[in-house]
Amino acid sequence: MTKLGDTLVNPKTVLAWLITSLNAPVYLLGFLVPIRESGSLIPQLILASFVRRMSVRK
Repeated sequence: MTKLGDTLVNPKTVLAWLITSLNAPVYLLGFLVPIRESGSLIPQLILASFVRRMSVRK
């Protein structure tokens, strides 16, 4: 059950399923990897702005 749960919340599985269920054009599947990878960097952008405001960065 744990593996099934992990598969159901895995972005690789969910995003591909979502695009195919919405009958989106097939070329959009090629954009999934760049979108998924850039989406994982969003929290880093938020933290970076906080760290830049600090006077001493270590």
